[in-house]
Amino acid sequence: MEADKWWIGGRKVDGAWRWMSTHFGTFLMTYTHWRETEPNNKTPECVELDKADLFSWNDSTCTNKRAYICEKDMKSVDSVVG
Repeated sequence: MEADKWWIGGRKVDGAWRWMSTHFGTFLMTYTHWRETEPNNKTPECVELDKADLFSWNDSTCTNKRAYICEKDMKSVDSVVG
């Protein structure tokens, strides 16, 4: 497992990149942070976050072993007022 890459919940479904949510189903990505040469559609399955490339996104095969970033319901997130 590569320590500096994480799954972030994005996946290509029916030709469109979508967020996969355990709480809300799937929805189209309206924000992206793809690496300059991505998505290159060579392995267009899942989206990984790459620390080595300024935390940009890469399309990668979903079967690669990666740590993942958890989804958190915004209703349960504490607010911080500065």
